[in-house]
Amino acid sequence: MRAKKIDITHAFDPQISKDDPVFSDFSVDPSLNFDAIIDSPSVDAVILATPNQFHEEQVISAANKGKQVFCEKPVALNMRVLREWHPLQKKWYYSRCRP
Repeated sequence: MRAKKIDITHAFDPQISKDDPVFSDFSVDPSLNFDAIIDSPSVDAVILATPNQFHEEQVISAANKGKQVFCEKPVALNMRVLREWHPLQKKWYYSRCRP
């Protein structure tokens, strides 16, 4: 899938087969492992449209790997998580998003 400034290169869905036509229809690399995607040096950002209970772990993992993260809401299931992230968001932003 191509946009003017974005190349979608990977897709992750543990519920469907790597042979599912959705992967070939959009010309993306099917991955059965989220960690393999965020470990890839060719991936700059991730879009998380996963079940809510996975957001906390996936946001932290991707941000700690230096990826920019767009997460559908809710980003967290409770305020405790958001309070824990507050000091981290400055580290993530200033170390990865600023020139």
